[in-house]
Amino acid sequence: MLLRFQLISASLLMLATALGCDARGDADIEQGMKHWQKQEYEAAIAAYETGLPKSRKEYDDSVVHTLIGNCHSELGDQKKAIQSHKRSLKANPKNHQAMVNMGVAYRLLGDYGQAANCYRSALEIAPDYPELHSSLGTLAIFQGEPEKAIPHFERANAIDDTLPTTHGNLAVAYAMVGRFDDAERSLERAIGLHYQNVDWVRRRIDEIRLEQTEAELGIGEPSENAPK
Repeated sequence: MLLRFQLISASLLMLATALGCDARGDADIEQGMKHWQKQEYEAAIAAYETGLPKSRKEYDDSVVHTLIGNCHSELGDQKKAIQSHKRSLKANPKNHQAMVNMGVAYRLLGDYGQAANCYRSALEIAPDYPELHSSLGTLAIFQGEPEKAIPHFERANAIDDTLPTTHGNLAVAYAMVGRFDDAERSLERAIGLHYQNVDWVRRRIDEIRLEQTEAELGIGEPSENAPK
């Protein structure tokens, strides 16, 4: 009887694994997310990579690879980040989040053309993804085109008004076109959402205000600083 029970149990375990019911790898991925929240990016990568070869129900390979890529970006290694996002897209060519994440990595490398290509691909799949429009706005600022950035940020906010980075970068874009009252309102909204780069945005708005005043007076040189 014991042998028969063991055989049945083994068969059920094999069946559960085949059906994707053995989700031991999910715990590793969730542990990686906890490390991410604590800004422990190397530990997060280790946890994600531990979970990759295991069975998972909640997080497929495409998701895990782009999470790894985001960690590499935070560690400043954009080339490794791009490779991880490419693995993500190989696993799921329609993962629009991976496309956007890869676009961010290309932007951080200064390759604005490739960043734009990634964002355009994502637009075809998920035109209402707020992080995509926020990323398009940030790219436009880096390209010195705040007028093009503002509609993207406003579109992102219309879809999801709770993204602090969108409000922070929109504040900079508004300031760049002289809309300082709107810039202050956007910054206040970012502060209310616990935006981490408030001090930088505040300094940038003040710098832009001074630059524009000096330009009106015919003195000083405009800065080309872009948002982080």
